[in-house]
Amino acid sequence: MSNCSAQELLVRMLGKKLFAVLWRANADAELGHGLREHLEYMSELERRGVLFASGPLSGKPGDGLSILRAATIEDVRAIAEPDPFVTKGLRGLASEMFGDAVGHEARALGIDVPTAPAALAMGIGSLRDH
Repeated sequence: MSNCSAQELLVRMLGKKLFAVLWRANADAELGHGLREHLEYMSELERRGVLFASGPLSGKPGDGLSILRAATIEDVRAIAEPDPFVTKGLRGLASEMFGDAVGHEARALGIDVPTAPAALAMGIGSLRDH
């Protein structure tokens, strides 16, 4: 258990840049061919503390959303592009950084969170293809 104050823990949590990666399955992609490798890759990202959350989206089978910790959008691409679903041509991706919605809410409650990207943003905003 940490001896940090709630404010210190909040600043540490919100002080990390989080990026949304929207995965889109390519037409006629059979994801079963790369599923094991994809899951191993994602598990390794989680073990390293890079993967914040991930899972499938409702709608088109094979689409998904991952939240990654990274310093820049270029780092996100360097993390996401080696995913076996991408390297095997089964999925494409788009990425975007989360906004600062939670940081603004925390400051409204009197908690000092200097320019922290939001871990629990109210919305991702428009995702652009990269």
